[in-house]
Amino acid sequence: MSVEFKDNSAMVISQLEHALENFLIEACSEVEDATAKRTPVDTGQLKGSWAVQRVNKFEYYVGSPLEYAIWLEMGTGDYALNHDGRQGGWVYIDPKTGKRVFTKGTKPKRMLYSAYMEKKGAIIKRGQSLGADFK
Repeated sequence: MSVEFKDNSAMVISQLEHALENFLIEACSEVEDATAKRTPVDTGQLKGSWAVQRVNKFEYYVGSPLEYAIWLEMGTGDYALNHDGRQGGWVYIDPKTGKRVFTKGTKPKRMLYSAYMEKKGAIIKRGQSLGADFK
């Protein structure tokens, strides 16, 4: 009696990698959607700019290409989250009214962080059910 060994490891690894990529895309999409729902709307441009970006095979991120997204997320001036904003205030011309406005900055809105924290537990639980080991 002979036994034939068939190596299916490449197929198994490929299927695992595919499942992991799908999991990452799904998890990031959930965070993206929750972030958009939390985004304050003036023109709607920022709300529609959140997207999942692939960095490499197993690395994705959620973000916006708009420069002011970070200002709303982290705050500015005296209110900057890490206290590293311009202190003491400044004057700018309001583009809508053309009037001079004094400001001490903008309080952080934390849309992305809040969305991540809301989804984090469920994402970890789902990942663990797939065999992922989150540190």
